Amino acid sequence: MAQTESSIAKIATDAPVLADVAIPTRVAGTFTYRIPAEMANTIAVGARVLVPFGRVQTIGYVVGLSKAPAEPTEFAVKDLLELLDPDPVLVPEVMTLARWVAEYYAAPWGEVLKAALPSGMNATITRVVSITPAGREELQGLAAARLSKIHGSILELTADADSDRVTSNAQQFRVTPL
Repeated sequence: MAQTESSIAKIATDAPVLADVAIPTRVAGTFTYRIPAEMANTIAVGARVLVPFGRVQTIGYVVGLSKAPAEPTEFAVKDLLELLDPDPVLVPEVMTLARWVAEYYAAPWGEVLKAALPSGMNATITRVVSITPAGREELQGLAAARLSKIHGSILELTADADSDRVTSNAQQFRVTPL
């Protein structure tokens, strides 16, 4: 049976627009993220999501969904990056218990939710840097004067090193992308 335009519009308006996400950090409280349209009908409370948090991407836990912001904010709301689980990994009973533990022990809710899951579920995100053959050619063709010292060092390190060494040394550099 084909859906009519009005039923499609109803589904679109019934879908949540914002997600409250508990992030496993030392920061108490939850953070609000906009739900991209492609996730709106599949996201659920208890699911793990990938979110931007400061300069990094991290895994968080959806603890609430809403259609509109409770109150206007002066900050821009960022989008969720990815829905990691098709089905929620946290059932309502575990979330309720984790919330109580977080309040009783004055611990961040995201940390308690992370501890409630099996250890294999709490993977970390690792960024791997590599250089392509085209990148090597570009590096050889660039004049030293065009590259800042730090950008040149990063490119040379990437071109000359294996990925393990690049990953271990990457923390030395705090720069914006070229």
